Amino acid sequence: MKGPQPLITSRAGLLSILFIYVFIIFLILFLSGQIMNDLSTDDIPSRLVILPFAAVLPFFLIGNIAINIARIIRDNRKKKPGVTFKIKLILFFTFVAFVSAVPQAVLSINFIDTVMSSWLTRDHSGSVKGGLDIALEYYRERTASLEAVIDSPFFSYAARIIPSDPQRGWELYKESYPFLDSMQLIRGNETVFFTGREKGKLPDDGVSPGVKGLLTRETADDISILRVQGSFRGSGGSYTLILSSFLPSGFDSKAEKLTSSYDILVQLENYQTVFRLIIIAVLMFFSLPIFLLSIMISFRLSEEILHPIVQLEEATRRVAEGDFSFRLLARPGDNISVLVRSFNQMIKELEISRKKNMQADKINAWKEIARRMAHEIKNPLTPIKLSAERTLKRYNAEDPNFSKILNSSVRVIVTEVERLSRLLAEFSDFARMPPVMLTPSDPAEIIREACDIFSSSAPGIDFNLQSVDTGVQIYVDREKIKQVLINLFTNAIEAMDGIGTVSIRTDSIEKENRKFYRIQIADSGKGMDGEIVDQVFAPYFTTRENGTGLGLAIVERIIFDHNGSIWFETEKGVGSTFFIDLPFGTENE
Repeated sequence: MKGPQPLITSRAGLLSILFIYVFIIFLILFLSGQIMNDLSTDDIPSRLVILPFAAVLPFFLIGNIAINIARIIRDNRKKKPGVTFKIKLILFFTFVAFVSAVPQAVLSINFIDTVMSSWLTRDHSGSVKGGLDIALEYYRERTASLEAVIDSPFFSYAARIIPSDPQRGWELYKESYPFLDSMQLIRGNETVFFTGREKGKLPDDGVSPGVKGLLTRETADDISILRVQGSFRGSGGSYTLILSSFLPSGFDSKAEKLTSSYDILVQLENYQTVFRLIIIAVLMFFSLPIFLLSIMISFRLSEEILHPIVQLEEATRRVAEGDFSFRLLARPGDNISVLVRSFNQMIKELEISRKKNMQADKINAWKEIARRMAHEIKNPLTPIKLSAERTLKRYNAEDPNFSKILNSSVRVIVTEVERLSRLLAEFSDFARMPPVMLTPSDPAEIIREACDIFSSSAPGIDFNLQSVDTGVQIYVDREKIKQVLINLFTNAIEAMDGIGTVSIRTDSIEKENRKFYRIQIADSGKGMDGEIVDQVFAPYFTTRENGTGLGLAIVERIIFDHNGSIWFETEKGVGSTFFIDLPFGTENE
């Protein structure tokens, strides 16, 4: 039985690839933003150290692809089903991915190069630098104007008015200097008058009497406040006058943005070639994992497509080998499920037909065996009957030579009875042969043991064992294989009339992706006629006068019980060579 487990594995692989794909997209979004931000800073090289960490992913994908390629090479060497088609599918998918990726890469690179050239050929940094200079000039003019208020003769004039009428003094200042936003008058350590925008007021403990000139700039709620301080004496004591002017809202932040933009543009202009190369490298760096991932998907999709085809091929092979119990399983909804059901139904019908044919063949075979057995039994019964009748007739006639006739007749009867017993014993072995018991064995030892049996009974035979491999182990029924060799050696010796050479050769071969141990037994006898070649393994067929015709039939039965095969080649006047292929296998096969 075959289940859909490989398909489940393949789909789990596709899900894992989908997860990797989502991860790559996240990595592209995160790292591309990080790199773009890093390129706008002065420390470009040091911030690119994050790229080696992302490089682990392409190497992982390349390693995975290499493993899959190695598996395909291994399967191709073993000539597994569907490997050639799988290679074609992978190459096709890879070609499609390559064809679709190259135009996008070329277009992206060309777009980036065009945009970079367009941006960097214009004097953007000069424009931003002009705006920044205007902002700085405005700031310098405002601070200079504040200092001029304190240093001007108007300050002394206003100082005479302010102690008695501070509101009038503020109005004079406001008329002469419109940029002023507040005025704070302090006598001693206490504020005695404040007018204008409230944010311009300083706490009493934050004032340092006696200081003249600009005070430290203060920023509150995105508003920058410039202050200038002066001192004078008037009626009532010493006074400190603080005048404030507010810069436009967001002046500092806008100036910082101009400065930052100017720095970025200078960086881009200074490193425009490097920047362009980095952008292209980053694009290629993130495009490579996507391309490698598409190749991995091609491996998984080829497995998904080929699996049912390989199943059908394997099922066909198993059925051809005679295994009609094999069934394919398909998941509901698969396009190939209809074909699978039809195939399983076909196998079922073939199995039923095969069982019927086997039953008919068995009946016909046993009919033939019964007919041959009756014929073989009838042959010895005739001389037994004739000898018995002759003995009785001579006995009744009181023949003087009765004792001689009796001895002759008894010898005939005993000989024929022994022949009949031998025939029945071999038939019993053939009909009730017990199952083989596989054990790990050295075939070279079995061959030598079989040869040793004929060392004294066939002195004219030379057994050539020079081409027998030693140190090999296979799983066989030791005694039954020895019986096979003894039967084949006996036939070879009789074919050479007891004089000649029996050459034995062994090899390890591979057939249909299985390893076999081959034994060749060649004799230098008379060979066989063409008309009897097809009957050699048939039960009760023999060319010997005293043969039973079951020897080679038993040999074939034993080899088949080992899942092996036996055949022979013969040439008249040259000799015959028998070939035996036994699977290496295991004791459980």
